[in-house]
Amino acid sequence: MSINNAGLTTSLNTLVDALKANQNVLSTISDNISNATTTGYTKRTVTQQTIVADGSGVGVNIAQIARSIDNFLVSTYRNQISASANSAVVNTYLDRLQQSAYGSPDSSTTVSSALNSFYSGLDNFSADPSSSVNRTLVQTGAQNFTSTVNTLANNIQQERLNSDADISSTIGNLNTILTNLSSINTAILKSSNVGGDVNSLYDARDLQLKNVKSIINGSLSFNSYGQVSISVANTELLGFGTQFKVDYSPISSLASLNAGVPTNAITVAQLDSNGNETSNVQTLLSASNAANKVDTVPNGQLRGLIDLRDTILTANLNQLDNFAYNFANTFNESYNSGTGYPPPQTLNGTTSTTLDSERKFSGSTRITLLDPNGNPVAGKFGTNIPPLTIDFDKFNDGTGTGNVSTQSLINEINQYYGNQPSQIVNIGSANDIRLAADSTNISSTKASAGIAFTGQPANNNTIVISGETGSSPASTTVTFVTGTPTGNQVKIGADTSETLSNLKDFLNASTDSNISQATYSLQGNSLVGTYKLGGVNGNTFSFNTTGTPSVTTATTTNLSGGVNANGTLVADFDFSNLSTDGTPVKFDVTSLSINGGGATTPAFTEYTQAAGDRQRTGATDSTSRLNIAIPAGLQQGDSFTVTATIKITDSQGNISTQDVTYSVAVPDPATDITNTRYAPASIAPGQDGTLVSATNTNPMLTASLVDANGNPVTDPNTAGFLQIKGANTSYRVSIDQLDSQDQGDPTLPNSTETDQGFSHYFGLNNFFTFGSSATGAATNLQVRSDIANDPSLISSGKAQLTTATGTDAVYTYEIGSGNNLSVIDLQNTENQNINFASTNGIAAISTSATNYVTQIYNYAGSTASSASDKATNDSTLQTSLETKISDVSGVDIDAELANTIQVQNAYSAAAKVLGVLKQLFSALEGSLSSS
Repeated sequence: MSINNAGLTTSLNTLVDALKANQNVLSTISDNISNATTTGYTKRTVTQQTIVADGSGVGVNIAQIARSIDNFLVSTYRNQISASANSAVVNTYLDRLQQSAYGSPDSSTTVSSALNSFYSGLDNFSADPSSSVNRTLVQTGAQNFTSTVNTLANNIQQERLNSDADISSTIGNLNTILTNLSSINTAILKSSNVGGDVNSLYDARDLQLKNVKSIINGSLSFNSYGQVSISVANTELLGFGTQFKVDYSPISSLASLNAGVPTNAITVAQLDSNGNETSNVQTLLSASNAANKVDTVPNGQLRGLIDLRDTILTANLNQLDNFAYNFANTFNESYNSGTGYPPPQTLNGTTSTTLDSERKFSGSTRITLLDPNGNPVAGKFGTNIPPLTIDFDKFNDGTGTGNVSTQSLINEINQYYGNQPSQIVNIGSANDIRLAADSTNISSTKASAGIAFTGQPANNNTIVISGETGSSPASTTVTFVTGTPTGNQVKIGADTSETLSNLKDFLNASTDSNISQATYSLQGNSLVGTYKLGGVNGNTFSFNTTGTPSVTTATTTNLSGGVNANGTLVADFDFSNLSTDGTPVKFDVTSLSINGGGATTPAFTEYTQAAGDRQRTGATDSTSRLNIAIPAGLQQGDSFTVTATIKITDSQGNISTQDVTYSVAVPDPATDITNTRYAPASIAPGQDGTLVSATNTNPMLTASLVDANGNPVTDPNTAGFLQIKGANTSYRVSIDQLDSQDQGDPTLPNSTETDQGFSHYFGLNNFFTFGSSATGAATNLQVRSDIANDPSLISSGKAQLTTATGTDAVYTYEIGSGNNLSVIDLQNTENQNINFASTNGIAAISTSATNYVTQIYNYAGSTASSASDKATNDSTLQTSLETKISDVSGVDIDAELANTIQVQNAYSAAAKVLGVLKQLFSALEGSLSSS
């Protein structure tokens, strides 16, 4: 009887377990059905297990309620989320840029359309350059063109700024998600420790991970509890028990972006228990100006935004910069050979340079002085002034042929057009014949010495400064005092250094005839005096000391080392050919004497010069120059005379001769006299030449270095801009860079040559301005400000040789209102092949400006189309993966209802068996009672 009782009990327990299991299954099915439309909910499945006792199955129970997940499929899907988010944001930006900025290729607002309109204006201008209306049309067409380029560049930059702002906001969203995940991690751990149901937490976790993957495709790791950690390369974004924050500071404004302000780094900082950032900081993306670049940002929306800002949109901008830079340079190169009408009074350079800056040029450039009507200017000597032509292949600033410092260039212009000599000599049609130095070999040495102070002088100690022997007064006494100094007294300072500084300042400021013969400086505790003039006279200048012996280390210190002038003056002759019939002349030097001594026949080769030009004899033939030995006994400031017999032969064979005397002063030994011109001092009477006095000696045209406000720059190391300016409104300037070409900085071994003409290099007559490099050229492209304000300044023609008519005509250069030679050159730039460098997707190409713009628009359209296709493909793949995941993890209500019926049937069957067991237990109980 006991065995039967145990069997019934076992059966009862088995049925109860079955009922409980079925109830749990029904409950799970109910949850699945009720959450079928809940975002992020994963279908739950119940796993049952057999209960075994004594090796036999005695029922079932619930092993686990798990989520239905295919981990490989989910991992693939998460990676696709990152890819889709990346392509979606790129597509959004490029589509917007295409619609709002580039527009349709045949639109009237494109760069191509604006460029075509500009050239149409030039066509009209070429037909009638005297028309003010046509000039204005060129001006407005050019401004519309630059505005169109600026607008497109700024639209691209605005999208870059937008992407930068979106980077910041996306990182803010990422930080919020990471905070949420950290909280979920904590909840998972707590729930797991108390045996709670963590499936809902896993769903919440996975929903947040989907958001993370949309932003950044970090690597995921899960521990045994189901907590998640996220890392990028070796940088953690989320730990199982630690939290991090991603930091980024966006660019403040479009102006900052255009100014090239660098983008900041994206960093990750670990947080302490209070949520404060610690010193544990890692870099995901380095700042744009960082020396060592770091970029570990993987796929996702953030990656797409970074690529847009730094690569994709930058490529569009670089292409436009490449166009603006090369087109403006090509147009400017042509424009720099023309002149406006009326000619401008001032040419202001736009290229920053210093007085000491060196460039090497080849070829020639021509600077012409004109009146407001474009006619040659009647000079101070009664004849028209021919242009100044600088032949750089022969020009030498003292450092090498073709080398041009800004200062030497300024000197060259000013010696011709600047302060005029009091008189000139003309021989036949050879006008204004000057001696021109081509050497720095006139040298002398300045005497110097010093007094070394071993300590402070005492009150009323003195030093005696004796001037050059024979000077009057013979000496001057300087006294050191502790009180307020008067007269020739010097204040004793707090220490020796201060006392010597007071002494140096006093001596340099003194007008005493003895003291002022030298300049004074300090070298440690020594006062050094240097005689102002080179030569032996300085050797007789001395410092004497009196008073307490401890004042100085010596009682007498004489200046020494002064040496008189020596060396050889190499010289050319500089003159203009003003023949009235436009024929050349021949120039020769047949005899030479120094300081009135005996005449010698110099080794000078006859030189031929064309009409209307001004050149130096040695500029084209090094044998057409003189080598003049410096007379002995000359000190700085002393002069010697050079008397040359000059022979001029015209095209008809007529000969004119004249003895001309030039006075040459011995310069300061530190002065470079290369290219210095010397006007005639006198001529021999009764010969063929004429000595003509100037009506006045004021400058007509001057060159200088000025700052941005037009103020003179005299410091050799201070940057400024070259300016060529007429002395008043009667003097106008025309520049033609001819075949001149920049060959780079001769002082630097790897200097880059620009190949730009002389005027173009200095920006003296540019039509377009755009900054100093290709970077930012499209944003900064402008019509030169004075042209934008005054269309009459637009270059139309070139200075040309006049046609000689009448006995008073001078064969030189002029420009008329109808001259259109410059405009013709400008028109030709429309179809000129320009060498565009390889730039971000557009290969290096030699083509016209219009064709290159077409390439830019085609690239933008193609890039936008490709981005759209990729976004569509990525979205389709993501949708496909979502469908597959839904098949595994989603709730199928029909299937769940079918499962409900099945479980309910099982539950009913178990209940019926339970009823039978109840009857058996009742029968068993009755049997036991009757016995």
